[in-house]
Amino acid sequence: MSLERLLDISGLHADQKRRASSLSGGQRRRLAFAQSLAGNPELLLLDEPTIGMDIEARGRFWDTIQALASDGRTVLLTTHHLDEADAVADHIAVVARGQVVAEGTPERLKAQTALRTVSFRAANAPAEQEWLTLPGVEKAECNGERIRLYAQETDVLLFTLMQSEWGISDIDIQSASLEDTFLSLTGTHKPTIIR
Repeated sequence: MSLERLLDISGLHADQKRRASSLSGGQRRRLAFAQSLAGNPELLLLDEPTIGMDIEARGRFWDTIQALASDGRTVLLTTHHLDEADAVADHIAVVARGQVVAEGTPERLKAQTALRTVSFRAANAPAEQEWLTLPGVEKAECNGERIRLYAQETDVLLFTLMQSEWGISDIDIQSASLEDTFLSLTGTHKPTIIR
């Protein structure tokens, strides 16, 4: 890869005459990434690559990673930034205590292991423990009139909520995040109420 292209990727045009030791942490991460691309590798191994990068640099980094993958390169990434992994990975392996505990596409992992959330207001809310008796509810969070229920399947739950006399309004349904999936795979989930 040409020096010009590497400077474009790293966003270090203005700093190309500076010593690496005088660069900020984020600039050094970008420099290290550019150096890893200098030999035009078929396989790229990256450990927590976006730490210290600003928003612009992070966006440029992920655009480059996606272009490399589209070009047939293999990119192996280790990260704790699960939202980034969810956005760009086509295959994820979840590692806990040195063992692979699950692997697959982000969508498959989330669908199999994590709970969806149904958040709403309840003008006439029942006692807190009653939320856990609803169909499929595994966890409930109560904050005044705002309730958040966690369940694998939400269709029957929604029907039950809408048929109740609890004054349900302002409903928001969200799919599980990769972070939820990671916690489910590596921790324990017991029915609980969080206040």
